[in-house]
Amino acid sequence: MSRLTNSRALSLIALKVEDSPFKKVIKMVKDMIHKLMLEAQEEAEHKGLCYKAMENHQCEVEQLVSMLDGALAYLTKQKLFPPLG
Repeated sequence: MSRLTNSRALSLIALKVEDSPFKKVIKMVKDMIHKLMLEAQEEAEHKGLCYKAMENHQCEVEQLVSMLDGALAYLTKQKLFPPLG
């Protein structure tokens, strides 16, 4: 209609109506969702690395406890260490 009447005011109003605030809000919400999804993915990866590290440390602890039990059993058998309990 602004083209038909060559009205500058109608052209400006048409541009403002076309670029509604809802489009901006929707874009902001979509951007926020995208950002949150990326953060969730990063946290999940970090959590996986933490679980893997905990498993490795748990295995190391179990190996050390086993070695210590074996050493204590040997020392007890050799009567170099009093029996526990």
